Amino acid sequence: MRVFIYEYASAQPDAQALPISVRREGRAMLEAITADFKEIPGLDVVLLPSTRSQCEEVAFRQVADSCDWALVIAPEFDALLETRCRWVETSNARLLGPSAEFVREFADKWNLYRLCSDWGLPVPRTWLGGAQPSLEHCVLKPRWGAGSLGVRRIRAGTLASLSDSWIGQEYCPGMPASISLIAGTSAAQPASISTPCLPVLANLQRRTRQVALLPPARQLLGGGSSFEYQGGQLPLPAHLFRRTRKLVEPLVEKLVEHPGLRGYCGIDVVLGEPADGRADRIIELNCRLTTSYLGLRALSSGNLATLLLAAAEGKPLSLPAWRNGVANFDAAGQTTFVPAQSPDCRITDHDIVQDLPLEA
Repeated sequence: MRVFIYEYASAQPDAQALPISVRREGRAMLEAITADFKEIPGLDVVLLPSTRSQCEEVAFRQVADSCDWALVIAPEFDALLETRCRWVETSNARLLGPSAEFVREFADKWNLYRLCSDWGLPVPRTWLGGAQPSLEHCVLKPRWGAGSLGVRRIRAGTLASLSDSWIGQEYCPGMPASISLIAGTSAAQPASISTPCLPVLANLQRRTRQVALLPPARQLLGGGSSFEYQGGQLPLPAHLFRRTRKLVEPLVEKLVEHPGLRGYCGIDVVLGEPADGRADRIIELNCRLTTSYLGLRALSSGNLATLLLAAAEGKPLSLPAWRNGVANFDAAGQTTFVPAQSPDCRITDHDIVQDLPLEA
């Protein structure tokens, strides 16, 4: 079996022209997932070199045609992720992640906001570029973005002068967090409350869907008035995990109705200060592998790549045992694991309140 693993930045001859966050996070994810797939017996991993004679699309399609599966890691901006998923869909390989149509619908932050609002899910109030929000300040972000690029807290009046490729969101104080899922097509098995696995059943072409929710992570952000992504820490304490799961389950139940949901996705959230979760909000959906995978593989006692492959092949999903401790990871790919008995192994309620200064 051959698996084509594509990561956008590493495949570009002029990668140095890309933002450093795209390059470093892309490289970190590529190295981690490649190492995990190489550990699977009987599986060959194929990459797309940055040095080549053909244009990227031609080279991409040639490699994809020679493989059984393809995993695409690319930013959402400029339709980079969607386009490359479509390249796979017209090749001999099968996608190990969401379909191009799923990416088109849910990588668009404005469209996700409208859908979540229609579904009655808790999301920040959001305005399209050109609008005049009824707030003093908001969070400005690209409508299609990745790696916190261009995300910053601004005075809301600035949004009126921008195009509809930008959105403004109500600022939600709290702990930035994320939870990853792996979606398959097999019959879901019962899961105990203590197991971080959500069996979601939906009738899809006479088949059932299984979705495994992985341990949620705290996101570490910095950079003054910006939201520069610096890495994370996982898992969250049990009570915050329960809040995160309660927040995202209704969204997952909607997503599972889409035939293009498969493989790995990440959901970004904010856990507000009230302990009852009334200020918790869904922020956005990442339709691809995310940097949290670095922490998850450090926390896992097994190989998560086997879970991705099982999901794609329609096999029942069986989560690995999780190590007792906390995994820390940064955006450059450095990870550490702190055993549970260490005093450094903790995420406290004090960490749940985070505020950022307003851009001048």
